[in-house]
Amino acid sequence: MKLKRLISICMAAVSSIVLAGCVQQTPPPVNDGEHQTTGEYNQVTFYDKLFGNRREYTEGEFMNPANEYRMLPVLNEDASKPKGASIPNLEKLQDYGYGGVVTNVAWSQDYLENDYAWELLEEAVAYAIEDLGLRVWLYDEYAYPSGGARDHVLKDNPQWQAQGVAQKSVVVQRGETKNIACPQEHTLLAAYAYQGTSLTDISADGAAECDVSADGTASFTNNTGEDCIMVCLYSKNWYEGTHPQWNLMESRRYIDVMRSEPVEKFLNVTYETYKEHLGQYFNNGIESFFYDEPALAGMYKESCSVQNVLDKPNTALELLDTYNYSPVLSEYFREKWGYDPAPYLPYLYKDGSAVNQSEAAMRFRMQWNDCIAELFATNYFKQIGDWCAENNINASGHLLGEESPAACVLYSGNIMRNYANVQIPGIDLLSGDPAVTASWSNVMKACSSSAQFYGKSRVFCEISDWGYQNENWDARIASVAVQYACGVNTFVSYYEPFNYDRDTNRYLADTTARIGYMLGGGIGQKDVAVYYPAEGFYAASTNADTNNFSNNSLVSSVSDHFRDLGYSLLKNQIDYENFDAQMVREAKIESGALVTPAGERFSVLVVPKTYAMYYDVLEKLYEAAENGVRILLQDNGGWICESAEKQDDFESLFAKLVQHKNVTVKTSNAQTVSELKPYVYVQADSEDIVACKQVNENNSVYLVCNTAASKRNITLRLSDEGKTFKLWDPYDGSVEVITPDSSGNGWSEFRLALDQYKCAVITAE
Repeated sequence: MKLKRLISICMAAVSSIVLAGCVQQTPPPVNDGEHQTTGEYNQVTFYDKLFGNRREYTEGEFMNPANEYRMLPVLNEDASKPKGASIPNLEKLQDYGYGGVVTNVAWSQDYLENDYAWELLEEAVAYAIEDLGLRVWLYDEYAYPSGGARDHVLKDNPQWQAQGVAQKSVVVQRGETKNIACPQEHTLLAAYAYQGTSLTDISADGAAECDVSADGTASFTNNTGEDCIMVCLYSKNWYEGTHPQWNLMESRRYIDVMRSEPVEKFLNVTYETYKEHLGQYFNNGIESFFYDEPALAGMYKESCSVQNVLDKPNTALELLDTYNYSPVLSEYFREKWGYDPAPYLPYLYKDGSAVNQSEAAMRFRMQWNDCIAELFATNYFKQIGDWCAENNINASGHLLGEESPAACVLYSGNIMRNYANVQIPGIDLLSGDPAVTASWSNVMKACSSSAQFYGKSRVFCEISDWGYQNENWDARIASVAVQYACGVNTFVSYYEPFNYDRDTNRYLADTTARIGYMLGGGIGQKDVAVYYPAEGFYAASTNADTNNFSNNSLVSSVSDHFRDLGYSLLKNQIDYENFDAQMVREAKIESGALVTPAGERFSVLVVPKTYAMYYDVLEKLYEAAENGVRILLQDNGGWICESAEKQDDFESLFAKLVQHKNVTVKTSNAQTVSELKPYVYVQADSEDIVACKQVNENNSVYLVCNTAASKRNITLRLSDEGKTFKLWDPYDGSVEVITPDSSGNGWSEFRLALDQYKCAVITAE
């Protein structure tokens, strides 16, 4: 999904631009006479102020929103250009209506060590902040994925490279002896023989250790009287065939993101060096670092045209079935779960597309992936988030494969835990088609829900139409509007501004900024929480086939159901937030609602189809039901918990939960949507309309967006009555008072026509 960078870097005559946004302080005023800063961004940050937020909207500020509501573009520095060469482009960005710039030290062969490159960056940043009043973000890597500082981290520490655990297996019939030689560039971890002839029917409890020679060859003589399967398990440096090789920018080896040491080194050589050169601007114009697609090596990827090859891959290397692994992972697993994982590792692999679905296999995968998620969240994201907090700056960026919850397990562990550890959690959504964007509500909602739960004011997205192209600028703007409706409010745009004239840029920048100005405060009015079943994905996830995200119907069915649930809620105007296990644990239960640390209240919790749940989370669900929270289960059970010793108690408690008066089982998304209709606060008689309501102390704000390629004449019902309603047009900045066609019982009804891909904002004051 990085063709945008390949194109931008190849345009030698045009500086590459990335549009992004964030604010933690009041930016300096813009002096172009067209849009002035208007004061501190009014989105609340502290929990005790969440419901005391006031917004006073003015037509002047709406027409020319402040920089804090505007997209930012990236000026990728070039160490071959003369000083001052960035100045005209920065001035043009400001004139085009953008709010700032994402930039970085030049990607030279002596990356991070080129004094002239640092001088160019210092000049550009100083001019952007001091002369133009632009906001600045710092891109933290040579191309992507973030974490290696190109080759600086691994250069003297090859032991920190990302690893996988691979397997080779062979059936050994009764009376036979079979050998498996250790493949090139692999290290044998263990070899076991299991009764059975397929990975789908083995039991680790019956594992027998095989003989191993000095050269790593494993052998087994089958004297058991039953056919067996011998499985050899190997560690290897994970590079060939994976994301670090097959990204568009540069093939290079990548760090083990589950280890703390390489991430600490990355911070020392990258973030500390930026601080040395630009630290005086941290939180004084420079708002955030921007990480780009740090990831577990995860799975094999489809080949692509790579711009540069730093580390030559071994094209002759055998690509075995492989899963996420680290030496620290095995150690952590033993500490947390109290047993050696080695005999159970074959549970991580499919046999073709078939998966071992035994309770033991499901539980082991749940435990293994739980450890991966914790290590990645702690040793990568928490380290970076903590460094930024200590140095008065934010951490932001986005991850890899966010569109599919199934892929998230393999690339990110638990994305909601990763988001919780940084100041501005973020995503990318590469669609210029608003209907497609809406179908990815799961991506937007997971990110914005984590931010809202923990009281964070900004949610970031990198946008373009690289994945789903649409040349219609209204469609592109509507794709942004859909994200605003889902809680995203800070945008990096890869629509190359220097490829378009000033009017086109102003149309994009001004229109999206006006939407941001209107939604830049308050909280969404919603009562529905949707459980994010990470542990269900854990229990089902196995190795992925080359060029496939999953090829595992067990996990795909849960992943697809979860995605479809979010989309069904969104297109029926049912606003919601996601809660993962930790968020459920941290929420209070008060007066029939789950209450977040930020003070939001949810009277309904939907638990989608899953295979597993932590025992203490099930206990919390039962406590919630006992205290009046309404729970909709989309599954009749058959789940496992993390402990075999607790499984019987877990099943008994689940049976009690299902029978509880406040619990309803609705196995289809259509049934669930029907049950949740009373929790709608803005209604439209078309599923093409994406809408949301935000509540301030003194008014309400509604956003409605037509995601269809044709006009929609809709009946719109808003949950406000007896107010003054105003229609704010983000395209031309006009404002008019509108009168309901009818009202009553707390509702006001309007007949509204929305052209293709158009959106509107309505206030009730």
